[in-house]
Amino acid sequence: MPDSLVFYDISLFSIVMLSIIWVVTQMKKDIFSFSSSLFSRIIILNIAGLIFEGLSWFFDGKEGVFAYIMAHASNFLLILTGPILMGLWTSYLDYKLYFNKKKVQQFMYYQIPSILILFFLVVNLIIPVFYSIDPETNVWKVAPLMFLRYLLTYILYTRVLYLVIQSKNSINHRVVSGIMLFMIIPMIGIIIQLIFPIYLLTWSFLALTIIIVYIFLETVSGNRDYLTGVYSRNLLETYIHNLIEDHRDFHVIMMDMDHFKEVNDIYGHHIGDRVLIEFAKSLSNGYSQKEVFVARLGGDEFFTVLQYHPDQNPEFYIQSVTENMKNNMYLQQFKFLSFSSGYITYDHKMSMDDLLNKVDQKMYVEKEKHHSKNMIK
Repeated sequence: MPDSLVFYDISLFSIVMLSIIWVVTQMKKDIFSFSSSLFSRIIILNIAGLIFEGLSWFFDGKEGVFAYIMAHASNFLLILTGPILMGLWTSYLDYKLYFNKKKVQQFMYYQIPSILILFFLVVNLIIPVFYSIDPETNVWKVAPLMFLRYLLTYILYTRVLYLVIQSKNSINHRVVSGIMLFMIIPMIGIIIQLIFPIYLLTWSFLALTIIIVYIFLETVSGNRDYLTGVYSRNLLETYIHNLIEDHRDFHVIMMDMDHFKEVNDIYGHHIGDRVLIEFAKSLSNGYSQKEVFVARLGGDEFFTVLQYHPDQNPEFYIQSVTENMKNNMYLQQFKFLSFSSGYITYDHKMSMDDLLNKVDQKMYVEKEKHHSKNMIK
């Protein structure tokens, strides 16, 4: 047997890389989605699988009662972790395709294979159906029904293919790339490990899949507005969609700057850009990211999602933005600047399109009022 450190170096490297990605996902402030929560669990389970796989090989053939118990425990957990992980992967990819949280939950996060495999593993403690471990030598041997483990686990691959085919007309090419890599890379690792059994590659290749899928599906460019640093319209829709799915109460406020064109015309676009940056600061100043979600729709239009709180309401928030503008040293020099706003409280009967259209209409009604007052003056 190769030196143990060399033998497990790929697995150790994979654990380190996955740990780094997990820390990054926890530190990122622009992750609000259900898919990101699933992805975080996938990382943790993959790390667990790498550890269990290493332990199963380490204790294989080792003498002693402790080694016998650890060999059984590590193999039990390793075999169970596989279908749980695959179920989460299928849930994650299903959600990426359809953005239907309720559907994933109705399918029990695709954990039916895990439940069946758990049943066989419990039976295996009495009658070897998946594997056996010789109590004298502690040598692991495959049992007749081990193929069921692979059949039940990898049948989820078929489910993923079905989901892709079913949504082929509306599917995003970035999602397709991520899904294809998810399907191909682990299979390569399985084939190599079957040819060269001394190398632990199956779980390491799954870890590689996580890294690549993270690049394709989680690190999506455009989550932040390039100029102001607030969130983009793309992430705004994802955020609202998740609030609606979770049956949360919230308010939406749409804001548009008045007389912003005059800033660009008189002072130039570089000054206008600075005004937008400072106005964006006024929208979130004094609030945590858990309290308000601020996005730029484009130009001088901004959108805030205010989660329901008894002590906060849209009018109070709009007033606070007005005060923030007055107290902003840079914006103080533009006395003619103001903003129009419209807000509504989410009604659980509304679709996302209804929500966006109604708040847009309310904002423009107020903008017309401001325009009419200025005409009178």
